[in-house]
Amino acid sequence: MRKLSRFAVAVGAAAVMTAGAVAVATPATAGDAACSLGYSCAWQHSNYDGSRVTFQNYINNFATLGFDNQATSLRNNGRTSNAAFYVNAYFGGTSQVLARGYQISNLGAVALNDQLSSAKFI
Repeated sequence: MRKLSRFAVAVGAAAVMTAGAVAVATPATAGDAACSLGYSCAWQHSNYDGSRVTFQNYINNFATLGFDNQATSLRNNGRTSNAAFYVNAYFGGTSQVLARGYQISNLGAVALNDQLSSAKFI
């Protein structure tokens, strides 16, 4: 019985660690197709490469995900709304708005490379 309890605790701890990993930036898989329908995404490198953050509603501070001032490419794959990406946490400062279905492969083209700190659907 004691061995079974230890096993259950180990499985539970692994599940908690896995669930926590969902809340951090994750590696992109294959370009902008890796942004699921209903989400908006930001990638660390141009052409939708490198680590990525995704959201369905908002991320009020990229720093909480270890992604502050790292975004270089964006995609809005939301179902109905525009997505806004901001240079300051909590949706402040200059913003880049993307209509549903639009993307930017390199934020250097709009002078916002590695400057974004929050994002939300508007």
